[in-house]
Amino acid sequence: MNVYDLAHNLARAIRENEYYKEFARAKKLIDGDAEAKKILTDFRNRQMEVEKARLLGQKPPADKMEALHKMQEIITANQKIKSYLEAEFKFGRLMADIQKIIGEGLDLFEKNA
Repeated sequence: MNVYDLAHNLARAIRENEYYKEFARAKKLIDGDAEAKKILTDFRNRQMEVEKARLLGQKPPADKMEALHKMQEIITANQKIKSYLEAEFKFGRLMADIQKIIGEGLDLFEKNA
């Protein structure tokens, strides 16, 4: 079997995984709710601003940190967004595990002792 066929098989297997299905359902709910999608986009933008400052070795401005904390409170109170972020995390972890397995199989990553 060639590598492309195997990749297609992997994609099909991922689509059958419960973490993928949960993420797809949560994404569909967010995509259908303009307000929730805007809140999530704003939250991500604020996260990136804070992370950018940290990566540049700067302390994020207090007003940006306060705004981010307020957004976190809003997200925690919004079950739809909270469920989406939880599903996204689980699916992301699945994908990272798969990448790690492939990387280790190709000797790309150092194996943990």
